[in-house]
Amino acid sequence: MSDPALERELGRTARDARKTAPAPAPEPVNQELPPSGNDQDEFFDDPFDEPPYDWRPETFYAPGDPERGRVTFADVGGMEELKEEIRLKITYPLQFPDLYKAYGRKTGGGILIYGPPGCGKTLMLRAVAGEVPCNYLAVGLHEIFDPYFGSTERNLHQIFETARANAPCVLVFDDLDSLAQDRRQIRESQMRNLVNQFLHEMDGIRSENQRILVIGATNQPWALDPAFRRPGRFDQAIFVPPPDAPARAQIIELFAKDKPIADFDNAELIEATNGFSGADLKWVFDRAAELALSAAIHTGQPVPITLELLLAVAKAHSPSTQTWFEGMHTHAQQQEGPDSIFNDMRKFLNAPSNTKKER
Repeated sequence: MSDPALERELGRTARDARKTAPAPAPEPVNQELPPSGNDQDEFFDDPFDEPPYDWRPETFYAPGDPERGRVTFADVGGMEELKEEIRLKITYPLQFPDLYKAYGRKTGGGILIYGPPGCGKTLMLRAVAGEVPCNYLAVGLHEIFDPYFGSTERNLHQIFETARANAPCVLVFDDLDSLAQDRRQIRESQMRNLVNQFLHEMDGIRSENQRILVIGATNQPWALDPAFRRPGRFDQAIFVPPPDAPARAQIIELFAKDKPIADFDNAELIEATNGFSGADLKWVFDRAAELALSAAIHTGQPVPITLELLLAVAKAHSPSTQTWFEGMHTHAQQQEGPDSIFNDMRKFLNAPSNTKKER
């Protein structure tokens, strides 16, 4: 694989992605923002602080925007079941809205994307931007939070209004757990107000505009307020597992590029790194490179990175996903049932190829 855009994405966090976001978006398609259809506007009638209606998103892709197609599903190796689930729940409803309506399936609402850190949720969301046939608006936390009282809620409201003005639109929130915390665990009134505002906007999506799809990504689905899981809000979930074998093969090929790697068949390394995240694989190659470099300095001779060295480093490294799954097991036990958001995760763990191995 030789796509430099994808190489930059692997191993990056959502914060890294936001630092390199494209320039501000053009004016909304509609010249005037539609009314919200609720009494929330009274909340913004503040003589001391005008609503920030000049807000513009940092990451906004319109159909045909060349930036949005830099990463697509074709650039993501493996993970075919995950890609198809994303197509069925995100891409196809926007591409064939009348067909979905004929079968009684909605084309708006909210979808929760969750999984261990470092497994490509941010990369998948960028690939979605290259796949969906509509406007795409991704929002960073720094575009929402404001130290002044009431401004954070206003910013969130304006974000949803921008999405409505540009419908059909996919609205993406990374680090959702920072915005949708369980109110039972919150002491600060400002955060409680933000959660209430978010819930109100999600209800507005259901009642005002069926052409808005809200995607929230999180590493901690158990930390969300239970109210976000009710119908019309984030009532669908997509589990993003660690990279499967084809995906690990692509990642290994990527990280081996431009390094003094001894020729070897990577099949054994692919097998040895079952359960590793993309970030774990990056650490394995970085650590092996450090060890080989140190040996080269001391011997005065080039020392290649061998399969034996990579396997030794991988064997000594416990995948970061292991701790996440152990924590998730506790929370999943509290949410049994056919509608549990953790069912996809349970299915993944019960697959023979993912049975926990002795390390």
